[in-house]
Amino acid sequence: MDKRELTSLVAERTGLKKTDVYKTLQATIECITQALQSGQRVTFMGFGAFYTHERPPRISYNLYTGERKQIGSRKVIKFKSALPSSGE
Repeated sequence: MDKRELTSLVAERTGLKKTDVYKTLQATIECITQALQSGQRVTFMGFGAFYTHERPPRISYNLYTGERKQIGSRKVIKFKSALPSSGE
């Protein structure tokens, strides 16, 4: 599901205009992005949490040239679901 489909689904379920839902969704995404960039954790009770994690530096290996290259540490976004697993 992409943002357009989510906007349509929420508009259909709430009875709001698609433009209003889109603006709200866009503002929500911007707020989550800002919080993650500042190092905050964003938690939705009953859904899950977004947080940043720092990956340690590592050595990369190019299979074609055999070249090894040092890659520095970097921050990545992770998500931990609060929903129970289906057990499949």
